[in-house]
Amino acid sequence: PHLSVYIDKIWCLLQQLVIYETSASELDIIRDISRTFPSHVFFQQRHGPGQRSLYNVLKAYSVFDRDVGYVQGMGFLAGLLLLYMSEEDAFWLLVALLKGAVHAPMEGLYLDCLWYSNISFNLNAW
Repeated sequence: PHLSVYIDKIWCLLQQLVIYETSASELDIIRDISRTFPSHVFFQQRHGPGQRSLYNVLKAYSVFDRDVGYVQGMGFLAGLLLLYMSEEDAFWLLVALLKGAVHAPMEGLYLDCLWYSNISFNLNAW
């Protein structure tokens, strides 16, 4: 089978894990969601579509990579991705971006996030 078949199966499994699996980071994720882009219309509504999507991506990542789990600041990167793509695409891009980049004390992640945020800001202004 084509690789996309396996990716779809993994994504379906992760969606089930988001619903049924507990994560040590779950309370941190819930607490931080309302702090992520609080003035952006997509994320403003409490328990609205934007906050639910952000929760789903962050929880899926915390279940997918249990060594890293969730670290404060990931929400801004995931939130930025969700403004431009589906939950599934945002999740897989988050996996690719964080691969090897997240380690104590997350050296480099914030610089990378600033770089991506700057690109996004410049693209939106353009």
